Amino acid sequence: MSRYFSPLKMIEAQQKADHEDLLRKVLSSFGGKKSIKIESFSELEYLWSNYPNNIELKKNFIYPFDKIMKDVSNISYSKDIKDLCAEILLNHFKDSGIDQIESEAEVILKNYFSEEIDYLKNINIIRSMHMGRYVLSKWVRYGLANSKDPLFYEDCMVNTDKKRGYLDKKYMIAKAAVKNSALSSELNQIIARSVTKRRAKDLCWEMKSKVDKRLGAKKSKHFYNLKHKYKKSYEDEGIISDLEAKLCVLLSLRRGEDVCDIVTSFLPEKYCVFIFPLCTNNTSVNNLRRRLIIR
Repeated sequence: MSRYFSPLKMIEAQQKADHEDLLRKVLSSFGGKKSIKIESFSELEYLWSNYPNNIELKKNFIYPFDKIMKDVSNISYSKDIKDLCAEILLNHFKDSGIDQIESEAEVILKNYFSEEIDYLKNINIIRSMHMGRYVLSKWVRYGLANSKDPLFYEDCMVNTDKKRGYLDKKYMIAKAAVKNSALSSELNQIIARSVTKRRAKDLCWEMKSKVDKRLGAKKSKHFYNLKHKYKKSYEDEGIISDLEAKLCVLLSLRRGEDVCDIVTSFLPEKYCVFIFPLCTNNTSVNNLRRRLIIR
């Protein structure tokens, strides 16, 4: 029997829930206008035991702990008990093994509690146990959202099958690594070899967006409101890391002048010198002059 249909093991004996009030909450949620807010452990226990025996419906208890799926659930939890409810549910689904549906719940709940999960270790275990692509894809998906381990991204790049759309998949992996500040020298080399010219430009725009945010820009800020902040060098080394800057250089060297047009607008001078021979377009030249890197 699926764990979705077995009773939860509560932390301690619970007071009897107000069944009439819960029934009203459930009925009001069916139209999709209101969610059921669980405000006590007794409510969780009662609703879990009496909710329709349909796995897709019961996933509503799990999705509130998923950053991506929480908006589709018709169930929410009071802030005061949300963490403990997640703990109860995680204990219920832990060690799900090869069951794909139950392992999805386990992955969601584990990720809710920790951003320091060793995703690479877990996906290697999944491969060794032949648990299937469904379970593997769940761990990869959450790893791309949370992992800060460059080795995880290197593994994802190397193990992307060469079939239709694989270059787009590699770009999404690279973009996640940039977003999560999970670069390494080896990963930079892999990314530079793997992305097309268009995707190289997209990655550099992503890098520039990170620099803009670190310089204090908001989404509404236009480039020309920021251009005076792009210095020859930045006093705060956190504005752009060494690995981020080196990735920009590698992408420029492999993909040419159009990429230089982007990175010369924000890359520190000590890195721009490596791409000077490629800075032949007017855009690159003007960027460098405006920042007083060249005269």
